[in-house]
Amino acid sequence: MYGKEIMKMLEKVGGEGLKEKINAIPLWIYLGAGTVVSCSLYIKYKWSYWERRNISGPPPSIYTIGHTAKIFGILANDKIAVDWIDEYGKIFGIYCGLEPAIFINDVDMLKEINVRQFSKFSSRKSPFVNTVVGPLSKDFMTNLDGHKWKRVRQTTMPTFSALKLESMCPSFNNSAKITISEMLQDGTRLNVRKLTEKYSMRAVLSSAFSLDASNPKEMEEAGKHGLAILGGETPLWKLICLSLVPERVRFFFNMTIYPSKTDKWLRNLFQMLLNDSEKRKMTGNERVDFTSQMFNSIIPDKDEFNKLVTKGVTKNEILSNSLITIVAGYDNVASSVQVILFRLATNPKVQSRLFQDILALDEISYESIKKLKYLDAIIKESMRLNSPATINSRYCTETTEVNGLIIEKGTTVFWHNPYFHRNSNFYNEPEKFNPDRFEGSETNTLQDDYWFGFGQGPRACPGVRWSFVCMKIFIAQLMKKYKIEPCDDTPDDVQLF
Repeated sequence: MYGKEIMKMLEKVGGEGLKEKINAIPLWIYLGAGTVVSCSLYIKYKWSYWERRNISGPPPSIYTIGHTAKIFGILANDKIAVDWIDEYGKIFGIYCGLEPAIFINDVDMLKEINVRQFSKFSSRKSPFVNTVVGPLSKDFMTNLDGHKWKRVRQTTMPTFSALKLESMCPSFNNSAKITISEMLQDGTRLNVRKLTEKYSMRAVLSSAFSLDASNPKEMEEAGKHGLAILGGETPLWKLICLSLVPERVRFFFNMTIYPSKTDKWLRNLFQMLLNDSEKRKMTGNERVDFTSQMFNSIIPDKDEFNKLVTKGVTKNEILSNSLITIVAGYDNVASSVQVILFRLATNPKVQSRLFQDILALDEISYESIKKLKYLDAIIKESMRLNSPATINSRYCTETTEVNGLIIEKGTTVFWHNPYFHRNSNFYNEPEKFNPDRFEGSETNTLQDDYWFGFGQGPRACPGVRWSFVCMKIFIAQLMKKYKIEPCDDTPDDVQLF
């Protein structure tokens, strides 16, 4: 009815010519225009979520897919988050694609989220990036939640026990000695990042897969594949594009950030270790690496989602979490040791005191490095000033109230580590390097309210003790032989990214 009336009006205004022109427009143009308008209105509605909640935040953009590209950018440019906090305060809303997310930089609220209401924030699911590495990433412990996460974590934690870590120390010592002898001489001017990357890759591959750190050919091949897995050569645009491809599609076509030959190498290595493990069980001469230890807890694939099974891991879960050992362990150790060496070079009094502690050790072993409490404090202080991870996140699985703020199911919560680490409300003279500030709490890595080097609460990094042992052994081995000094090219501050 209304359509006919409109056409009559158009005839009066424009005559038959206008009517004919309108009738000549193809139907697909109307459909396309309608779709564009509908999508625009839908996106506008989704991106008004925080405005309707009276929570401010930076305006989303179609060019940055909400704020998705900005979140990726924070990993390389911390200033983005700093500017947001300066403009919008400690709490502000953003969008990961079309889904709402919120930055909460409040100590009490984070304690509520990460500890007291952990059951409602037990997931680290992210709506845009967590499985972009490839199909194996769906079983990363960081991506699991609910019963499956509990089962895998309970099974994995014993591999980081004191006894297991002690058995890994020979591989750490060997990796450190070989790296130092290969790359250093008296008076060497060296890009420290290259040194720490070399050691970190050796330490990770030898402790996770029992690869021989002294075998140049084996290490060279493994190192190439290890770097490929990290995706260091993958451009940011590719990561963003992959994250936008539906997960099922990516998994079906085995789309990964690393080449197929690396995927094949990893699976072949895993199968070799599995076969070798079965043979070694007969002789009692079992390997001590992370992957081989997990073989003792294999459960059938059919029990993957069986809630009656509270311990054990499937073969695919072992492979996946061996992969994340490379992804998480490598960069964390390489970046942290890079910062520590910079701080020691630019703070000679701190270095001298630490050297005396190392000199007092009869040997460098798991038991002896426990005495290096001052080194624990140096590690914490270095990670405070230069956090390897600038942001952490949790995913709300049940609508709840946190200190008066309603957080709805499906919302990702972010927080910015440097906001706390360099805040004068929490640390006296926060820009100053002062390991003594952690005296008495040197080994307190997960219960410190203002230090988020490895996260907070039950969902914090399970490999924190592994990381500390790995870092302490390298620094002790290095300082036994060399004094670390700055050179003309040493920057005023260290840049991790």
